[in-house]
Amino acid sequence: MKKDQIVSEVLGEEAVITPSDLYNTEFKNALMGGYDKVEVDTFLERVADAFEALINRVKELQDTLEEERNDMAEFREMENTLRDALASAQRFNEDTLDSARRKADAIVAEAETNKARAGLEAEALPAALRAEIEELRAERNRLRMDLRAVLAAHTALLHDIPTAEAAVKNPAPPEGMTDEDDDT
Repeated sequence: MKKDQIVSEVLGEEAVITPSDLYNTEFKNALMGGYDKVEVDTFLERVADAFEALINRVKELQDTLEEERNDMAEFREMENTLRDALASAQRFNEDTLDSARRKADAIVAEAETNKARAGLEAEALPAALRAEIEELRAERNRLRMDLRAVLAAHTALLHDIPTAEAAVKNPAPPEGMTDEDDDT
């Protein structure tokens, strides 16, 4: 009987009384034509024990289900919080990049103006000053390249921020746990 198999899977083989047992159990007749009272009482105790075990198991499962529902609600709330935090971080990064770009553009414009002015003044300056000016120009160019590298690094960091969906699908293992621990 399929129902018999389900009961045994829930309770284990040692505690199982199946519906078939209830229907098919035959009690021996006592001397006076009735059933043996001890045998009937023993059987009823087994039935009562089995049903008590079933009731306890159902209660445990209901408690577990309620805990899981509560955990699910907490996880959804954490997910929403993480999404909001990620969106704020992305806006902050975009604002930071925009600000850095504006500053870089201002520095470049100022440098170009200074270059033009310095070019005019350099024609009138002696050779030693021209050499110093060339050093300053080289320093300015290094600074410009460093600033571009910083902007490129920030842009790369922005692209490396995982989405909340990826974090939920692939959560990090608990601290101290390795992938090998997870297989057990």
